[in-house]
Amino acid sequence: MAVHSLVASATNYVAEGRRVADLREEDLAGWYRDAAWQLQMEADAERRPLRDYACTLLCAVIDGKAAAYAQLGDGAIVAGCGDDIVPVFWPQQGEYANTTFFITAPEHLERVQVRTGAEVPERVALMSDGLQNLALHLVERRAHPGFFSPLFRDLLRQPEGEAEALREPLRDFLDSPRINARTDDDKSLLLAVREVPAPTQDAAEAAPAAEDEAAA
Repeated sequence: MAVHSLVASATNYVAEGRRVADLREEDLAGWYRDAAWQLQMEADAERRPLRDYACTLLCAVIDGKAAAYAQLGDGAIVAGCGDDIVPVFWPQQGEYANTTFFITAPEHLERVQVRTGAEVPERVALMSDGLQNLALHLVERRAHPGFFSPLFRDLLRQPEGEAEALREPLRDFLDSPRINARTDDDKSLLLAVREVPAPTQDAAEAAPAAEDEAAA
């Protein structure tokens, strides 16, 4: 429900003809407040305590010109080009071990991490906290290329529109004994790639001419 609310906010923003480059910190913070309100209304309708809907929430909004990210809680967003993949934020931890921040706590909404106007990545992944110990080097605060590179490579090899074929193999990998031996938490993972076309011969020949013209 929180994800659907966030996607609706982003969709409406783009439908209004606005650009990702124009996103402001207060826009993304407002999307998070709207998602929290949706959870509150659901809890009230079901007569359940709001804490039953506690969740973290990660967000990446990207078009051809810019990227924007937001995160509340643990888990991670990593992004970059080629094998140069870096965490956008570091997983948030609470005051005590194994605690974090949830969208359902009003005081936690002030802790949403936001980055706008970022460079457009060729690779991006969002994951829940069950994978962060496998995918991130916690001491050096960097991403493990060995974890991400094969996943992105497989995704790039899929014909356009057929990425769904990787869903079951990915599920099997995340539920394998090798992975389960290292984590007993939830293992949600979203992967996206953007294949940048190589420059055409005409474009390559035009580039030096354009540089000469600018210098003149």
